[in-house]
Amino acid sequence: MIKMIIVDDEPGQVNEMAAIIRHLRPDIQVFATTSAGKALEYAETHEADVIITDIRMPQMDGLELTEKIMQLNKDIMVVILSGYGEFQYAQKAIEFGVFEYLVKPISKAGLECLFTRIDGQMEKKHEELEGKQLLLKKLDTSVPVYLEHLLNKWVQHDVSINELNELLEAFPLAGSGAVFVTKIEKYKRLAGLFKPEEIASLQNHLKAKMKDVFQNDGGVISFLLESRNDLVVTVFSANNKLCLGLGNLERKLNELIEYTESELGLPLTMCISGNSDDMLQSVHHCYEQAVSALDYSFYSESGKCFFYPQLIVKAGQTEQFNVYELEKKLTNEVKNENIAQIYAIVNDTFDLLYSKKIFIKPNRLKEYFVYIALNMMKMTNISSLDSYYNELMEQVTEEINDCNNYIELRKTIKGIAEKLVGLRKSRDVNKNYVLIQKCKKYIEENYMEDISLETLAGIFYFNPSYLSNLFKTYAGISYSEYLTNVRIQKAQLLLKTSNEKVYTIACKVGYNDSAYLIKIFKRNVGVSPYKYRQLLVDQ
Repeated sequence: MIKMIIVDDEPGQVNEMAAIIRHLRPDIQVFATTSAGKALEYAETHEADVIITDIRMPQMDGLELTEKIMQLNKDIMVVILSGYGEFQYAQKAIEFGVFEYLVKPISKAGLECLFTRIDGQMEKKHEELEGKQLLLKKLDTSVPVYLEHLLNKWVQHDVSINELNELLEAFPLAGSGAVFVTKIEKYKRLAGLFKPEEIASLQNHLKAKMKDVFQNDGGVISFLLESRNDLVVTVFSANNKLCLGLGNLERKLNELIEYTESELGLPLTMCISGNSDDMLQSVHHCYEQAVSALDYSFYSESGKCFFYPQLIVKAGQTEQFNVYELEKKLTNEVKNENIAQIYAIVNDTFDLLYSKKIFIKPNRLKEYFVYIALNMMKMTNISSLDSYYNELMEQVTEEINDCNNYIELRKTIKGIAEKLVGLRKSRDVNKNYVLIQKCKKYIEENYMEDISLETLAGIFYFNPSYLSNLFKTYAGISYSEYLTNVRIQKAQLLLKTSNEKVYTIACKVGYNDSAYLIKIFKRNVGVSPYKYRQLLVDQ
């Protein structure tokens, strides 16, 4: 049952609204009052989900009440009522994080729309609560910090006899088995989006899920690698050799990968060691195989689940990789502005790497290409004193380090070289290019706001008409088209990854009118948002 407080200093209005709400929604429990002080006292001493308050009241107005309600930290949705001439007060209330702002008089249709939004928010809160409760239940099975430390020492062959006995008391693993190493892709980006405790919760959920998947097949221990936060190590001791069959492992691990990507938003790569008949003695060897498989998986064209024996067969080092010679060639071609030759050099290099005539660990290879890219930057018309130089240097380094496999890295290197050639051609062009890149970045970060061309022009100190022409020239489409494309892409993502209502998604991507989103969505995608979501379900 939804518990609601209504406060308005006019008795007639508060009683009328309470009566309408009770008639429309008998399931809502209403407490009505003409005193903001009594409303606050009730919120302090009772459970409440929603408070609807007039903005202009004596003694304590709606703004002060809203602020005090927010300070209670009770997650109460605040709905502000105001007249047409009171929007300046409503703006302040919106800064406090109110749930909704409504203009008097409110029709029954307006209230029904409000109820729909409240129902959606309550449903979301309920789902989040259930998710947290499930997560807390799973976290009860997590490995204590000290034992995780011992497990790290164990797989790295650095555990004493006494420490090993401690582990065996907690986890009696013996017999045949294997080691899985799970890499959380794009980990640095993930770390930038979530708080450390939120990431830890996701990692613990992943470890608990691994245990759930294999609990009927044998013993499972999953723990974080202390030296790398993006890696989860799993030691699996099988009940019998059938449980170690490639078909059984691959099916279950692929299902786990699909689950973590769709439910937790964690893209994974999993690498599995060869099987061992004695995990107690060979866990370190199996761990090294799984880590080695992770390195080799970088050079695979597709897949998320890799087995050590299948990857290592072709490995060899019959030729040397001369990073300085490669840097010299690419830098020279950037200087000559020869895109075709740059592509040819990059393709030849990666063909050699893929053929495994040369094997370079992915992190070392990325270090090489960061070095090459930074040297290529010297051939552009931007100097190390230019503020954009440092921005570009950070961007280039991040793009290279963020690559999951050699295909992504090859594409990224080509894109960086092509960008640097473009920057070299004209300093004036550079300035305009940089400006439009900043505009695009601003749109990507603020698409949910009301950002008109005039707003954007004001932010970057340009005439709107001039900025419009620049945007069309350097982005290839008009400003309004680009903003619409970004919003539609974000809407598609929300339709795919959430169960939120279309009107909620409309608000989140910058449209106050869901009907307008439906119209634009259908024009750009070819189907309505409802049909788009249904097509995703049917796939």
